Amino acid sequence: MTTQVPTVTQCQQRHCLSRLRGGFTLLEVLVVIVILGILVTTAQAAWWRHVVEVRRTDATIALLGLAAAQEAHHLDTLSYADKLSAPPPDGLGFEGTENGWYGVSLELDGPDSFRLTAIPRAGSPQSMDDDCLEFWIDQTGERGSSPSPPSVCWD
Repeated sequence: MTTQVPTVTQCQQRHCLSRLRGGFTLLEVLVVIVILGILVTTAQAAWWRHVVEVRRTDATIALLGLAAAQEAHHLDTLSYADKLSAPPPDGLGFEGTENGWYGVSLELDGPDSFRLTAIPRAGSPQSMDDDCLEFWIDQTGERGSSPSPPSVCWD
């Protein structure tokens, strides 16, 4: 009995055929997993930044509504309300922002000026918003925020 030794060409052909039938190598799979991990991490960070920015409207809507209510109160009584939660005519009847992510306070400086301020409540998802830690509006309609300018926080 003689054994036939395969030639190099036959071995290469077998290797190529087995490689085509065998699927992906472990290294190829790991490279794909790493690339997908990087893409998912980047997309997730961008998504959360967007969510934080959208949630700022909880504060801005409340402040704009309260400023309008203050002006209506001023038309009726010739002074601004000094209480947020008391029902009209003693106050503005404000119970909190729509989603409860912000706390709102009212400061009066005499009968003809006010400043409404919103800050994220402790434990709310907005407490991690380092760009807009405080929003305010006054009787002139001037808007402000800190540490970022109003163009970042109010838009």
